[in-house]
Amino acid sequence: MQGLVRQLELPYLEVLAFQGTKKLLHKTIKPADQMDRDKLLMFSCTKPVTAVCAMQLVERGIISLEDKLVDYLPVFAESYFVDKNGEKQVVGGDITLRHLLTMSAGLDYSLMRKPAVVELVKNCPDATTEQMIDAIAKSPLNFRPGERFLYSLCLDVLARVIEVVTGKRFSEYVRENIFEPLDMHDCGFKIDDPERMLPLFTGEKGFVEPKPCSNANLVPTTEYDSGGAGMVGTAVDYAKFAVALANGGVGANGKRIISEESIKRMYQEEIRVDDLKCEFTCVQGADYSYGLGVRTRIRPTEWGLSVGEFGWDGAAGTYLMVDPVKNISVVIGMHLAGWTAMFMEKHLQIVEHIYRELFS
Repeated sequence: MQGLVRQLELPYLEVLAFQGTKKLLHKTIKPADQMDRDKLLMFSCTKPVTAVCAMQLVERGIISLEDKLVDYLPVFAESYFVDKNGEKQVVGGDITLRHLLTMSAGLDYSLMRKPAVVELVKNCPDATTEQMIDAIAKSPLNFRPGERFLYSLCLDVLARVIEVVTGKRFSEYVRENIFEPLDMHDCGFKIDDPERMLPLFTGEKGFVEPKPCSNANLVPTTEYDSGGAGMVGTAVDYAKFAVALANGGVGANGKRIISEESIKRMYQEEIRVDDLKCEFTCVQGADYSYGLGVRTRIRPTEWGLSVGEFGWDGAAGTYLMVDPVKNISVVIGMHLAGWTAMFMEKHLQIVEHIYRELFS
């Protein structure tokens, strides 16, 4: 970690590793004036939290992966794509909740390039999640649902489904079913104390420089709970979530948030890496495919990383890794937008060092 910070001039790096509920490592490198209290991070791997919320509802029998999206959000009934012949094909009724969890619904991530979204934000700065998703639904799809993977707003739409079936605001549901049971008191969807926000830097040009602390993947309305990009929290708190996933759904405090069977369903391969047809970095290379809301490892490493290891990245380098075979979880906290220009493969290198210490 110290070598990476020196080499790349990183302003902040934090690593937490656990085996089961036993802490193996917690190391933080950040400026002295930030040592008094854990700082908040944006881009904090929201999507796995949303996926777990959805799987909670699946195991409770409230929703099914094969349910049609239009049964919950009729606004998608007229969703269409334009085929290679230029013909409009209405396919909204074909989108399932499985398509949302596998990012294969035909949506994309061009949030602020959607005319209806831009108009809504302009006229309604306090637009709700419902209003935002209704606006997203007005844009055409990119392909027939189920045809392929595309990194997209699928988890944002799924958050709205969760609101409909539970009658709660998405952030409220997450608080009651994830944050409070796991004592994640520093996680949420709003920044109550801006002074706690860690300064954001960018590495997009190959060197580190300060950057305005805003999330380009999150539309700027005050009442929108983004299931794909809206969460704010500390690395310490997020590690509590990681520990629960590595421990069969049970947190270090003994509270269960999800069944072990549901976790297994999440990391089963749903989209083969050969079918991803993109260079999306959250897949972390050819040894990963995609499950339900998470990347999932399809080949072991010679140093011990298991098939079925799963997780996600945040847009500013936050990293989640869960090895359900060895019950190991690793969370890496960063606040470096454009981290892929400087930090690609470095997450796994840190994990490798941890594994070699444990199993060599």
